[in-house]
Amino acid sequence: MTVSVGNNKSSVNQVQNATNALPSKNGSPWMPILVQKWRDKLQPFEQMLLYGLSLIMVKGAAFITLPLMTHFLSPADIGQLELLATTTVFFSLLVGLAMHENLYRFIATQKQPQLQKQLVSKLYYSTLLLSFGLCVLFGAMAFAFHSWSSAIISPVQQGLLGWVVMYESALAISFAWLRLHNKAWLFFKISIVTTMLQVCLVVTSLNWQPDFTTIFAIGVLCSTCQFVWLHCHNRFTLQFLSYQQLLKMLKYSAPLMLSALIAFGLNGGERWILAVQFDLTTLGVYAIAAKFALALGIALQPFHMWWMPKRFESWRTLGDSVTASKTQLGILLACVLSLLVSGFSQLFILYALPSDYQMAASLTAIALIAMLFKELTELTNIGILKTKQTQTLLLINGLITGITFALFLMLSLDSIWLMVLLLASSQMARFLVVTLCSQRSAKLPYQVAPLAFIVLATTASLLANAYMTNPVWMLPITISAFIFIATTAYYGRILPYYKPAAHSIRSKT
Repeated sequence: MTVSVGNNKSSVNQVQNATNALPSKNGSPWMPILVQKWRDKLQPFEQMLLYGLSLIMVKGAAFITLPLMTHFLSPADIGQLELLATTTVFFSLLVGLAMHENLYRFIATQKQPQLQKQLVSKLYYSTLLLSFGLCVLFGAMAFAFHSWSSAIISPVQQGLLGWVVMYESALAISFAWLRLHNKAWLFFKISIVTTMLQVCLVVTSLNWQPDFTTIFAIGVLCSTCQFVWLHCHNRFTLQFLSYQQLLKMLKYSAPLMLSALIAFGLNGGERWILAVQFDLTTLGVYAIAAKFALALGIALQPFHMWWMPKRFESWRTLGDSVTASKTQLGILLACVLSLLVSGFSQLFILYALPSDYQMAASLTAIALIAMLFKELTELTNIGILKTKQTQTLLLINGLITGITFALFLMLSLDSIWLMVLLLASSQMARFLVVTLCSQRSAKLPYQVAPLAFIVLATTASLLANAYMTNPVWMLPITISAFIFIATTAYYGRILPYYKPAAHSIRSKT
């Protein structure tokens, strides 16, 4: 057996170059290099931790003030506030045109920092101009139908809604720009300041003059502070997209906006149906359950903020195996967090809120199933976006939402339980269809069987907790689900990472 070494002189030069690249004993020490390597490895976790703490501060303010709000405001007032917030989200999606998605798809992939800054500046100011124009249009329509619109939302509330919607999409671009450049510390500072301001103002308002319009106005004020802060920090230069650039980006983002609006029917639009078919009191109780279900989305946001802006670049540079592994970790994290949120929220509702809201404890577990599959859809919907088939996503959301609302009308459901179960089933169907289409567009090597067992076990546990809110039964069910998920994840090679064995050097004979 022999080993071919090629030209001796070339080999000596290669060895000498490799030796010169190593730090000498009298030169740079090994320690700073090792420390830097560890910092690079820990940086994603540091970013996720900072984003997580920021979101806990921002969204946790709602849970901190929730007991106060339920004691000072009636379920009908909570329902009215939820209806106002839902309408704001709807118009934010409509006016925003999902323009921030263009930053992820077209700007984040640019390698030159100067070109990135130039493009994001154009996108930012073009989005502000578009949003302002659309707000003026909708404002004129509201003025034309003043008698009808004022019966639903007062003129003061309409003004607050229009103001926040005008800059909401530009604010999303500013936050995405921070995440793209790993400025988690700045995000953390903004979150702390605005959250403290909001909590102080809400507590003062509830003790002075409890009113849901004032609570909404405080949220608008804090959002405006974030917009002004980031506007001054980012210092985007005033320039606009060309007509061709704008059309290109709208062609990509407009179907995403329409798709999000249609999907909003399953995760927001149902509040309008509840308000019409039942009453504001029932909507208020459901709103409490929905807020706790939203905690799952909040808990997952650190992972989303770290992973979503980089997933296409990761697929391009690191390959499909790494992209699939990180997506699987997101799915596993979503399942674990849904069980944790279910246990905490149900106990909190039972023992911390007034008796008028007790029904929300059972509704929360079912609402969490809907939220879980919504988040799973966001994680697995990468192949469709990678291949720019946003029309497919629009078609899927349109069909699922249309079928769901048709069932609402045909069945004439008179029970909120059946409505929430139907919403959860619709989100599950949407997840399955989107995942299958995404895999057909651009396949990722998922560990399908272990992931399916984990998702099914989580769903079954949440259903059991919905019908057995007694802590005596909830605790063993949740613990059993955790054990099953951990075992399946480990033996299914989802956690921890399994690195392929290094290629052995074969000698030539």
